[in-house]
Amino acid sequence: MFKRFIWLIMLIPLQATGQDTDHPATSLARMQEAFRVEASKPDYKQMISLMDSMITMETAIDHKVRPRLLKTYSDYALLFGKSPEGEVVHHLYMYTRFPESRDTYGMTLPCSGQDLSIVPAAPYQSFFLDRAIVYPCNDIYELALFVLEDYDALICLLEGGRGNLPHNLIAARFLRIVSKPLQPEKKMAGLDSLILQFPKTEPIPFVYLEKVRLLTEMEQYSQALQLSRQAIRLFPKSPARQALEEHVDFLTEPSLVIRMKKQVYPHALMQVMITRRNLSRYKLDIRDEKGRCIPGIRKNGMAAPVYEAITDTLTLPQAPAPGSYRVRVKKGRTESETNFYSGTVATMFRSSRNTGYVYATDLRTGEPLNKAEVHFVKDARPSFLIDMDGFTAVDVRAGESFRLSPPTPLRAVPDTFSVPLTVHPWDFSYGSTSERATSAAIFTDRKLYRIQDTLFFKGIVTRYGDKKCEPEKGKSYTVVLRNNASYRDTLYTVDVVTNQYGSFSGFIPPGIVRLNGEHSITIPGASALIRIEEYTRPSFSIDLQTVKQAYAFGDTIIQEGVVSNYAGFPLAGVAVTCRVYRQPLFRPYYRDRQFFPAEEQPFWTDTLYTGSDGWFRAAFPAEKNDMDSSRGSLLQVHFSAVDPSGETWQQEAYLPVSDYRYTILSRLKTVSSEAADRILVLEKGPSLAIEVKNSTGFDQEVSGSYSLSRNGIIRFSGSFTGKETLQPSWSALESGRWELSCDLDGAQPHKESFWLVSVQDTVSPADTAAFFCPFDSPGPSFLLGTVDQPLYALAEWYVADSLLKKDHLFLQPGMRTFSFGDADHGFYPLELRLIAIRDGIFHEFRHRWEEPPGLELALQFVSLRKVAGPYSRETFSLKLPVKEKAEVLVGIFNKSTDRFQPNSFHYQPARAPYRPVPYVRHHFMQTATGYAMRTKGPVMYMAASRDMVAGSDMAEREETAVVQKDSNQESDLAKNLSPEQQEQAPVVRSDFEETLAFLPHLVPDSTGYVPVNFRTNGLLSTFRILALAHTTDGKSATAEETITVRKEVMALPYFPAYLRSGDSISLTCRVVNLTQDTIHGRAFLTIGNKLPVYQPATLLPSSRVLFRWDYPVPVSETEQVPLLALTAGFDSPSHSDAETHTIPVLSMMEQVTRAQTKTLQGNGVVTLVKKHKASKTDLEVSTHIKVKAGIKDGILTAVQATLSYEAGAYPGSPVGAGCMCMISPYNVENFDLTGYDVVVNKPK
Repeated sequence: MFKRFIWLIMLIPLQATGQDTDHPATSLARMQEAFRVEASKPDYKQMISLMDSMITMETAIDHKVRPRLLKTYSDYALLFGKSPEGEVVHHLYMYTRFPESRDTYGMTLPCSGQDLSIVPAAPYQSFFLDRAIVYPCNDIYELALFVLEDYDALICLLEGGRGNLPHNLIAARFLRIVSKPLQPEKKMAGLDSLILQFPKTEPIPFVYLEKVRLLTEMEQYSQALQLSRQAIRLFPKSPARQALEEHVDFLTEPSLVIRMKKQVYPHALMQVMITRRNLSRYKLDIRDEKGRCIPGIRKNGMAAPVYEAITDTLTLPQAPAPGSYRVRVKKGRTESETNFYSGTVATMFRSSRNTGYVYATDLRTGEPLNKAEVHFVKDARPSFLIDMDGFTAVDVRAGESFRLSPPTPLRAVPDTFSVPLTVHPWDFSYGSTSERATSAAIFTDRKLYRIQDTLFFKGIVTRYGDKKCEPEKGKSYTVVLRNNASYRDTLYTVDVVTNQYGSFSGFIPPGIVRLNGEHSITIPGASALIRIEEYTRPSFSIDLQTVKQAYAFGDTIIQEGVVSNYAGFPLAGVAVTCRVYRQPLFRPYYRDRQFFPAEEQPFWTDTLYTGSDGWFRAAFPAEKNDMDSSRGSLLQVHFSAVDPSGETWQQEAYLPVSDYRYTILSRLKTVSSEAADRILVLEKGPSLAIEVKNSTGFDQEVSGSYSLSRNGIIRFSGSFTGKETLQPSWSALESGRWELSCDLDGAQPHKESFWLVSVQDTVSPADTAAFFCPFDSPGPSFLLGTVDQPLYALAEWYVADSLLKKDHLFLQPGMRTFSFGDADHGFYPLELRLIAIRDGIFHEFRHRWEEPPGLELALQFVSLRKVAGPYSRETFSLKLPVKEKAEVLVGIFNKSTDRFQPNSFHYQPARAPYRPVPYVRHHFMQTATGYAMRTKGPVMYMAASRDMVAGSDMAEREETAVVQKDSNQESDLAKNLSPEQQEQAPVVRSDFEETLAFLPHLVPDSTGYVPVNFRTNGLLSTFRILALAHTTDGKSATAEETITVRKEVMALPYFPAYLRSGDSISLTCRVVNLTQDTIHGRAFLTIGNKLPVYQPATLLPSSRVLFRWDYPVPVSETEQVPLLALTAGFDSPSHSDAETHTIPVLSMMEQVTRAQTKTLQGNGVVTLVKKHKASKTDLEVSTHIKVKAGIKDGILTAVQATLSYEAGAYPGSPVGAGCMCMISPYNVENFDLTGYDVVVNKPK
């Protein structure tokens, strides 16, 4: 026995697992080897099959691999290019599998149709085309035209007698019809023409199917059913038969839906709504909990149109006695049922903290119960009696269900069967709520920096407690700088302590950040997002003006804009390309190519040129096409400008367009505020304002008329101009509901209603159970009205979620004013909730009275010059209210950096924590709904083209900016430099820091003035001045201005960020003359220590001249990175200006990538370079890289490299990024990379 057991174990098959033999990487390697074998034959069918499999495996390994696959598979064109057949197969493969490559692999085939006539399509049709309507193609050219959806060329080919006729000719014509964005009526006419020409030829059933779908969309269900049955009879063996039969089942399948109130009043009238399809009769019956049947209703002989939903409202003479019931409606196998309750009590439930509260009234009259009995469902707990006073505390627990009923001595009648309420765990909150709140914020001098920049910050922390806001004084915080890509890594910390204003400030020195990207500066409760990037400073911008004209479909829209340099002068003669695209007004989240075709090409393009003032004017038609909805469409206007230096700036505008030129808006106001809930009170000074705007929201001044009518009778007619409205005699108008109608040519008719009431009214203006109108003054009060029957209401007054008082209101038919009682209560914000029940309907009204506004903090600029020169001392003041104890933050930085990411100083001090009024839950107004069995929808044939799912790989944004803090921060006012003194400033500008000043702790003097002074540098641009003032009692204000730094004659060179050793480059410099005189001088360029190279120059008034110098960069033989000083400028007897820059000269072996910005700075790990101790003009490489490469037939086949990066005293050099970036530009099959993170200990 033991030997047999041993042999049994030996016979069990064992799998040698090794190392993940079925791992996607292993399978991918086998597929790649098989692909090489098939490519050597070549077998194109097997090659594309393996390529599909490799896509699956590559995606399983890395879901971001698609961009690399696109490049790799594009390079496979060499393997397919051995024959015309291979070229076309590769083209179709890239077109179908990579739709994002259709700019390259588009509608044009690499070979002519004649060359492909002998290539059969059978091996490839299943790969590229799976439409049932397309029959087998004769050759690959016919197949390619189907795949590329070039139906016009395809029809010409088939009509010429080539291809699978007549089947594919029918398919091509059909697909051309359904692919065009036509109205359903035009598509229907094209399909009818095709049916008449080929009445009984395959694949005409698919034409019938598309026609059935269109008829269904047009809600012509009878014709769709008739046509479906006709097509099934004519083509009993067609592939489209199953879809047609499913559509017939969909159109003829019966359905029933029953709806009624969840709770009805016993022995009263009872309504049930039945929605039916394809049924002319049914039976309704009601059964109690024991299954006993109550007499129901039978309905016969009713109209039953095909598929149309018809709703029948059935009224039963009386509802059943109190209890729980089940109602069912049935016809054959189709039935629908639901549960409902019959009871007299309306039960409501709310919770506060860890306590539940209940309120009960009569369901019909709304009269509250004085006593109620709590009954638990299924007798989970014994019932008990409670005294009711509005919402009353009740002992219920999470998970329990209960009802409320009036107390009764008859124990045989347990309750009135109101809808049970279930208590959930989330109804309660445990622990005491905090009355305190904290607000913190961090502000930086800019949002974008370079690695070598110093980052300045200021933080503010305030707290709310004891009903007031005050600063956090003397509290210690640690400011942390983190990289958002690896948020756990702390790059730098600064310990700070708040001052008497709750603020702190500090800086982060340069060289701390090693990688580009998003970073965060954080403290507990606050965070500021910044970016570290290398970028080229923008020099100009496009500013689009709001379209002020009124326009509609068929009009010509005028869009104006201006192109200006940040130094404060317009750019004339700049080419601006304008493209206009059409978009749907409401963009769906899912863009189906069949129903929402994307606009790939603009419907209008033009090239404009700016005038002498920099302005341009684009005029384009607002054309309407067949796909525009009744509400119009959206025009996306795209502008792109390129200045002579090659810099590009793009701007977009979105313009809604419809059939109407104007939009009418009506505003109802009182003397002090907007009318609440569109209710005007005569005693509050009512007024009506009718505004007219165009499609972009710009005010229009145009005349129109309006009327006020009551009960269909016009009582007043007036006029409006868009700015002024003729007011009616409000005192002559009676209280009630009024209808406002506005009439204006070119505008959609505007109608709306409003209420007009008076405090003296004794009759409710509305024919409703409850009418509510709040008053803001004097004191919290409101009007309450009712009709027909008395109204019982419960008024609850809250501050936050704390109940102050509750009032039981009783109102006879009429209207009356109620108030909080104490006008000087001092509790804010005060919120009212009014609850009333009438005829089973729950009425709830809420209004919030805010604290009366106090004196707002105002911040104003005083004595600020809008234009200054370089290297000038500027002074201005900020004005605050007198004796306001405040601290002011001022930041001045280059406006052009906002092109990447705008900066803001907005701050909201701490406020009282908002806690909403407890929510009231009830179920007696719910609708009980019963559905029939699920209805199966039709399986429709879709004519959309087949594309493999393409991932959208968005290019990474490289938004960058540069800033620096001016070291000179003075608090005393200084005198402005005169123009003569400014001309004595340095001629050669070399300081281009983006931030001029960051002053975090300025305080006003006894008069409320805050003196500010700063000094401009050599950067000619427009600078934003942001100011934030915050007080010790929780008020804040912001202000903003701009200042332009420029000269009358400016030299603006355009130098690259770096040069390549051995390059030949043209260096350019633009000289701008803003004077009204002609200036004769010379432009010059100085390279390093060489003598200047001059060019004669004549500057016309208000003009620009571009100068160019060709420069061959010498070849550097050393391992050092030379730094080259370039100075360009203009010199004349009256005006001179020059600008100097120092840029590195890189070896041709040096790579420059965004992740490896080592070319521009030294003294850091990221840069991989440091300053040479012996020379100020050279940089010494602190990284050692050894590379071996294998090349065969001019192709790089193998790379072996060792990378050693110096990390300093602690690990953390970017050796990983270096290994990843080293061969990323190359397609190398074999490589071996080894990286070392070298830690060194050496003196500075």
